[in-house]
Amino acid sequence: MDPGVARALLQSKDWAIHVLPAPRSTDVARRSVLADVASSLSTPVNSQGVPICVLSGLSGIGKSSIATAWADDRADAYSEIYWIDASNTGSIATSFGLVAEWLASRGVRILGADVLGKVFSGLAACAKPWLMVFDNVGDPRAAAEWIPPRGLGHVIITTVRPRSLTGPRISEIEIPQMSISESVQLLSLRLAGNSPVAGEQAAKLTSLAGKLYRWPLALEIASAYLLNCLGGMSGIDEFERLVMRSLDDEDSVPHGYPNTLVRAIDLSWHQMINREDAAYKHAVFALQCSGFTGSRQIPLQILLTTSIVNFDAVLEHNPSDGFIGYGLSEPPAGEIFRAMRSYSLTYSDIPFTASDTNEDINPSSFGFSVQVNEIVQSIIRERFLSRQLTENSINAIALVAQHWLSAAHERRNFDLLQALVGHAIAASDYAIQYDVANIAIAFLWGNAATVLRTLGYAELAVPYLRHELDLFHNEPTPVPIYHMQTAATLADVLIQSAEDRRAILDEASTVLEECLGQVPKALTIDYNVTANTVRTAMAATLSLFPEAAEHQRICAIRDEFARLVDATPLSEGPDTFEAIMEIGRMVQSSEYEEARSLIEPMLGERDVRDPEAVSLMRLLTECLVGLGEWESARTKVNTFAERARKIKTYQEEAGIFCRNVGIGCFAEVVYGRNIDAIKVFDAVVDFFDETLADSGKMDLVARSTGSVLSALRACIIHDFQTAALRLADVQFENLPKFGGTSLLGLTYQLLTRVVGAVPAKLATYTESEPVQSTANGHQISNIPPRIHHWAVAESRPSTAVLTTQWRLAGGRPAREPIEIATELMYAFLASGIKASLVEAKLDVFLASGDFGISENSEPYWNSNAIGRVPVFASKTYGLRVDSPNIFIDPTVPALAPRYRNITRHSVEEEFPVLSPSSRDIFSSPFILPRSHHIVRYRNMESKELLDAWGDRSERAHVECATNGLLTAMCSLVEQFSQPKERVSQISAMHPQLRELVGLYRGVANLPTA
Repeated sequence: MDPGVARALLQSKDWAIHVLPAPRSTDVARRSVLADVASSLSTPVNSQGVPICVLSGLSGIGKSSIATAWADDRADAYSEIYWIDASNTGSIATSFGLVAEWLASRGVRILGADVLGKVFSGLAACAKPWLMVFDNVGDPRAAAEWIPPRGLGHVIITTVRPRSLTGPRISEIEIPQMSISESVQLLSLRLAGNSPVAGEQAAKLTSLAGKLYRWPLALEIASAYLLNCLGGMSGIDEFERLVMRSLDDEDSVPHGYPNTLVRAIDLSWHQMINREDAAYKHAVFALQCSGFTGSRQIPLQILLTTSIVNFDAVLEHNPSDGFIGYGLSEPPAGEIFRAMRSYSLTYSDIPFTASDTNEDINPSSFGFSVQVNEIVQSIIRERFLSRQLTENSINAIALVAQHWLSAAHERRNFDLLQALVGHAIAASDYAIQYDVANIAIAFLWGNAATVLRTLGYAELAVPYLRHELDLFHNEPTPVPIYHMQTAATLADVLIQSAEDRRAILDEASTVLEECLGQVPKALTIDYNVTANTVRTAMAATLSLFPEAAEHQRICAIRDEFARLVDATPLSEGPDTFEAIMEIGRMVQSSEYEEARSLIEPMLGERDVRDPEAVSLMRLLTECLVGLGEWESARTKVNTFAERARKIKTYQEEAGIFCRNVGIGCFAEVVYGRNIDAIKVFDAVVDFFDETLADSGKMDLVARSTGSVLSALRACIIHDFQTAALRLADVQFENLPKFGGTSLLGLTYQLLTRVVGAVPAKLATYTESEPVQSTANGHQISNIPPRIHHWAVAESRPSTAVLTTQWRLAGGRPAREPIEIATELMYAFLASGIKASLVEAKLDVFLASGDFGISENSEPYWNSNAIGRVPVFASKTYGLRVDSPNIFIDPTVPALAPRYRNITRHSVEEEFPVLSPSSRDIFSSPFILPRSHHIVRYRNMESKELLDAWGDRSERAHVECATNGLLTAMCSLVEQFSQPKERVSQISAMHPQLRELVGLYRGVANLPTA
């Protein structure tokens, strides 16, 4: 049955689903070992601390079979079983990618920037118990970082390296040989089937089991040899004689293995190579080649094809025409497989690709796969192959495997690529280990690296491309096409795998210059391939910016590739690179509707896992933000995030996606004008916070960008503690600049000032109820444009902050004077303007109708103001601003409606009280005339903020801090968006703003309110 169908049928059952296929289990129960496992992994699973059971022992001792038997025996204790091919890091990563996809498909919420974080978070969130088996772990210490730290689950590890993992949750069972009774049972099943065995036959089986050290693999091979060569049980004596003969070659026996096991493999191997049947000759070569692949799910068609193709034939076969296969009718594929398994050196395995029919169980089918035990592979490599045979086998498997990779990649068959990549990695590593290097191997390295890059594992591709490039350096016959392609791909994976791209600028420059050097010759060989490679290299070069803006070599390389792109238009197929570049230019020029009309058809033609689809999805989301189609934009953000949980290429683009979309929402968020825009920003930051969960896997520019956006969101919802943590994660020098402007740098500076100023006891304030991220209800009031323009254009920072605060506060309910003053205090602090809190008694008097006497007329004050009964009196709070020296009472406009019915009222009444002050500002009383009333301040006294606040609510205080931050941000954006001469004037007149002006050079492409 198709594993997918089985999973669907079992999905609602309380029975384990094998999410990834497990190897076959033995049909002989090893109860004592299973009891030891049970003592380490108690069921039912009831703890979030994941216990780990290590099954150690040499190959062929039965570790994987025991793990499978445990999974079968306790299937009712687990909901899902994840079988991880752990022979190398690439195989683990591939298996984890499938696990992450499975978890996401089940609706499990998964977080994290890469596949490791996603699987860890997903398993931790699972409500039902699970089992994860790391099978055939080659390097336990390297595999340790992949072991889930928490969740309702168990972990089993099988490895040939004992005592390599220690810890409080880890128990180890060293797997012994089978017991006598188990060994005899296994031999009896293989040789006699269901017939009873007793007397002399039982004694012979007991003797044979002892001579084979009761080693499960040796028992299987011996049984196969007896059945095929010696007539079954009657040949036991002869087999013992053959095995026991020539056991003096101890040096050739791998350490720790019984020499009788090796001798049993010897006998079977020599029996196979001495057979004249054509099927056996093909089978022998296929097994030789299998020694240089992974041990499980080896595509049989690849192994069979190695025996019939040559280098020229593969080169002449275009991957576009399909996969190279065995294809011969004589001997048929089924006969060759029968020969391969006749001596139990190989077995059938789970088909590596699911089918709607049963064709995958036929050896002739595309998906049929086999498994070969690691010790068999090792002995084939070390005992049976000469140097020449080793090279022939590695070359053959490299030649066919790379062709399959190329064909699958051209078809964008990502499922097949994931199934093949582990074998490509194994063959690539063996080529390096055995120092086999030629054009065929170079193709394997190059195609394996391309697939790893496509699947999102760029860091694993780097060593293969370096080896390939070294080979081309020493190749006597130049191969400019492949040399150029390798250099371009190496530059790309270096860039994609670097946390700090500045650290690889020099190496990337050298590689890209090497690529450029091959272009002239390559153009004369294959114009279109060369033109496409030029575009690949150009895309890699552009991804180095803005980090490389000051790097002269990279800038020169960019310009040369740009010239080549223009000079080499594609003659075949659409020019995707040029199309995406043109769309990018449209988006930068705000031609959103035109860009969208190009993007949507291109997206419809691509698999969602295609790297170009990732860039197009990002650009489409930017267009929707630019057009103000917020609901559609939020849907695209959520879709992008959902795909990033499954597909690594989306994770790699998460940084630039969140940066561009987040900045696109910036003005709407800061001004608080549009709740739908704020929801998009919320979704963007949620996505970035997911991605940041695995902080070590994101490049530094993306990490710093996301941290600033996340800190801004945290401040808006009053979570200053999280904001402080996010800001601590920012490396200021890594914040990107666009056209000399760093909006992110300015935002970071303002956030740092405000977050650092919030009192510690309030920074940890948390809402009792969830707070909607709505910029705290900011609305823009109908302020006369002339007043606001005057405040900004006259380069008066204090007045600009005041009017901005007034505009943003318009429409909100009246608040206490202390709240308004605190909000402005944080706004001044963020802007770099020093202010102190002043408490005073406020009296408001009506002025006479002919109020117009000079402000310096002392008789007027004495006769008209002092002594009158005020129409309003209260305690208030104002601010003294040191530079320039002014006094501000921002509360008077809020009082105007209270006495509006008894006095004339105009817009000037709403404008905040702001007056230049002298050093004796605190002399009491301080009197200030207005157009229709007079205000008097008495008992003026400086106050500490928390003392003035008393027992007022924490929420009100943190709201003031947030509102002050947003006020400062809006005010500065508007001031710095003035003509450059005006910005220079601000910088010259107000030293406290110089640093901020430097962060915000140029005119911002942001809408003003």
